[in-house]
Amino acid sequence: MLQARPIVVNPDMVIIGGNMRFKACKAAGLTEAPVYVATWGEVKDREFIIKDNTNAGDHDMDILANEWDATELNEWGLNVWDPQEEPEEKEEKVKCELCGK
Repeated sequence: MLQARPIVVNPDMVIIGGNMRFKACKAAGLTEAPVYVATWGEVKDREFIIKDNTNAGDHDMDILANEWDATELNEWGLNVWDPQEEPEEKEEKVKCELCGK
């Protein structure tokens, strides 16, 4: 299985895809695993990180909201909020209990 889906790292050997595979390899006592060194650059790395985790994985929504572009996240398949479609808060009108106005 690891041959079909290697651990993906950037040139600094930071894992950008396959964190859970890496943990599973360590837990299984493996000392070697297939690795793909991606030399795409920071922008493509960020896109890959999101796309690699859209179907599984946990997302820190605070980090996504503050450090990522919502439009890009939606384009990459991670359905998040659309800042253009924020619901407006409506004021509730309070009626007078005596006159109903």
